[in-house]
Amino acid sequence: METKEAKVIAREEVLHMIGEEERARLHDQMNKAFAKREHDKVMMRTKVDTAKREAQARATVYAVSVVSAACRRWLARKEMQRLCLERYEKKYDEEYHTFYYKNRQTGEVSWTKPKAMSVFDIPAKDEWIVLRDLHNFPYYFNASKFEIRWIPPLNVEVCGGTVEHSWWREHPIRTGPCPNFAGGACCLNEEDGIRYCQECFDRLKLNDKLPDYFKSWMLHCKSINVYTLEQEVMVRVG
Repeated sequence: METKEAKVIAREEVLHMIGEEERARLHDQMNKAFAKREHDKVMMRTKVDTAKREAQARATVYAVSVVSAACRRWLARKEMQRLCLERYEKKYDEEYHTFYYKNRQTGEVSWTKPKAMSVFDIPAKDEWIVLRDLHNFPYYFNASKFEIRWIPPLNVEVCGGTVEHSWWREHPIRTGPCPNFAGGACCLNEEDGIRYCQECFDRLKLNDKLPDYFKSWMLHCKSINVYTLEQEVMVRVG
């Protein structure tokens, strides 16, 4: 019963079956390609995320190492500065009118501050000292506050002695209070209860040991301006 129509129908059926199989095959290939592409995207995204996390972890470790090293250096500098503040002291040289640094342990002195202090400096002691200008006039200087004054500060005890003010360049030489500061407990005169500087105290004690006739002779010589106070000290020492 193979007729022309049956052959056509059979051929159409075969072509349909072949087309369905080919479509199923192509659909399967497309699904596999899509799945492979999605898998590759996921793998690439995972790889990129992993690389970012690793880079961030390395950056974090590097930042921590840099910060910790900076902290260690800062702490080391602070410790060195603390040791310098304990070991060194800043003093003012009365002759050269500048600061110098003295090692309390070894006694070594230097015009330059310790390198460990970097941009910082050792504070000078808050105290007054007596200096002389080019004309030998005494004045008072506070190295900590950089304050200068011609009259003695109120919070410092001044020597109670009387000396010749030779810096006035006058004749006869005028006398007045000693510009130096009073010394410690060893410079306290128990007779009058007055505290003197070391120079006036030594002169006072030396004067007490001299005989009365020698004192009268010195007073007479001073009254007629035979010699100055410096010459008097030389006579006594001689």
